[in-house]
Amino acid sequence: TKRKQSRISEESVAAMRVETGTLAEIAERHNVDLSYVSKLRLGQVRREYSNPFAGLALMGGSRG
Repeated sequence: TKRKQSRISEESVAAMRVETGTLAEIAERHNVDLSYVSKLRLGQVRREYSNPFAGLALMGGSRG
Protein backbone atom coordinates (compact mmCIF):
# COMPACT_ATOMS: atom_id res chain seq x y z
CA THR A 1 0.00 0.00 0.00
CA LYS A 2 1.01 3.63 -0.30
CA ARG A 3 1.33 3.97 3.46
CA LYS A 4 4.03 1.29 3.60
CA GLN A 5 5.98 3.19 0.93
CA SER A 6 5.68 6.54 2.69
CA ARG A 7 8.88 8.33 3.67
CA ILE A 8 7.18 9.53 6.86
CA SER A 9 7.08 6.92 9.61
CA GLU A 10 4.03 6.16 11.70
CA GLU A 11 6.00 7.38 14.73
CA SER A 12 6.62 10.76 13.09
CA VAL A 13 2.97 11.07 12.11
CA ALA A 14 1.88 10.28 15.67
CA ALA A 15 4.34 12.85 17.03
CA MET A 16 3.17 15.56 14.60
CA ARG A 17 -0.41 15.01 15.73
CA VAL A 18 0.34 15.76 19.39
CA GLU A 19 3.37 18.06 19.41
CA THR A 20 2.97 21.62 20.59
CA GLY A 21 4.26 24.66 18.77
CA THR A 22 3.34 26.35 15.54
CA LEU A 23 2.68 24.30 12.43
CA ALA A 24 5.82 25.80 10.91
CA GLU A 25 7.95 24.66 13.86
CA ILE A 26 6.53 21.15 13.74
CA ALA A 27 7.02 20.96 9.97
CA GLU A 28 10.63 22.10 10.30
CA ARG A 29 11.37 19.50 13.02
CA HIS A 30 10.07 16.70 10.82
CA ASN A 31 11.37 18.07 7.50
CA VAL A 32 7.92 18.23 5.89
CA ASP A 33 5.86 21.02 4.38
CA LEU A 34 3.72 23.16 6.68
CA SER A 35 0.62 22.30 4.63
CA TYR A 36 1.22 18.59 5.29
CA VAL A 37 1.15 19.14 9.06
CA SER A 38 -2.01 21.21 8.72
CA LYS A 39 -3.76 18.56 6.61
CA LEU A 40 -2.57 15.84 8.97
CA ARG A 41 -4.11 17.58 11.96
CA LEU A 42 -7.34 18.26 10.07
CA GLY A 43 -7.62 14.58 9.17
CA GLN A 44 -7.29 15.18 5.43
CA VAL A 45 -4.21 12.93 5.08
CA ARG A 46 -3.05 9.82 6.95
CA ARG A 47 -6.33 9.14 8.68
CA GLU A 48 -6.04 7.06 11.80
CA TYR A 49 -8.20 3.97 11.36
CA SER A 50 -7.23 2.27 14.62
CA ASN A 51 -9.67 4.49 16.51
CA PRO A 52 -13.31 3.93 15.47
CA PHE A 53 -14.20 7.46 16.61
CA ALA A 54 -11.43 9.23 14.68
CA GLY A 55 -12.84 11.89 12.43
CA LEU A 56 -16.36 11.85 13.81
CA ALA A 57 -16.03 15.42 15.02
CA LEU A 58 -15.39 16.46 11.42
CA MET A 59 -18.59 14.84 10.17
CA GLY A 60 -21.29 16.50 12.22
CA GLY A 61 -22.20 19.86 13.59
CA SER A 62 -22.11 20.86 17.20
CA ARG A 63 -24.64 19.61 19.68
CA GLY A 64 -26.06 21.85 22.21
